[in-house]
Amino acid sequence: MNQLRPLTVCVLSDDTAPDAFLQCPRMGLAQMPKRNMELRLSFHGAIQEFHECLGTLCPDGAFSRYQKLPHNIDRFTWTGANEQPITAWVSTAKLPKDLLRRHLFHDVPLRTDYVACVAADASLEAGWWDALAPLLDDGADYVGQPAWHPYSQPQMDMIQTQPWFMGVPFDRREGRPGVSYMKPGLVVMRSEGVRQANFPDARPSGVCDSDILLGEIARQLGWKQGVLGNGSQTQPAQNHKDG
Repeated sequence: MNQLRPLTVCVLSDDTAPDAFLQCPRMGLAQMPKRNMELRLSFHGAIQEFHECLGTLCPDGAFSRYQKLPHNIDRFTWTGANEQPITAWVSTAKLPKDLLRRHLFHDVPLRTDYVACVAADASLEAGWWDALAPLLDDGADYVGQPAWHPYSQPQMDMIQTQPWFMGVPFDRREGRPGVSYMKPGLVVMRSEGVRQANFPDARPSGVCDSDILLGEIARQLGWKQGVLGNGSQTQPAQNHKDG
């Protein structure tokens, strides 16, 4: 089995599938050696799921530390099995996805080289880290399963005003500008890249989904991309200006 370097795994609650939330920590993540993983969880409008998760992941005799944050968010931290750090952000209200990810990525500074963003209802197959480890060893900065999004003119206009826009020409397919981005579900990023891009923006544009913008950030900043799946491979950074 490949040895996966230390990784912060962030699981985002999904208000369309609250009953599925615990599947991810219990199943896919449970298969990964806990000494290599810090776990961060978000719960918005899912208090019952939080208490169930606390009962599942907090060992007998352990206690959680609590802090009140803005936006009526409560942060709980505790130490899980095998000294695994676990942090949970809890809100009774359903909050925007990007606000949750701001907390997951930036409220407590990332301490590992890589961070994985996992949807609550994602299906992590056994050995998912075996496929991921060689991509990270090969220097990938941005890993997942790619999809294509064609841009509208307002989206291109907005992107060109962003501080991370380096003037790299937009990618094109069949003559139409767009971007290849990693589909939500399981996306892995180099932590330094997340900090460099200040992702996600604290003030979402409302013009383009942040998952799509992350693909453009990767292009503009020259992140080396890795394709996760059968025949996993990495692709060189593409921040040159030859169109």
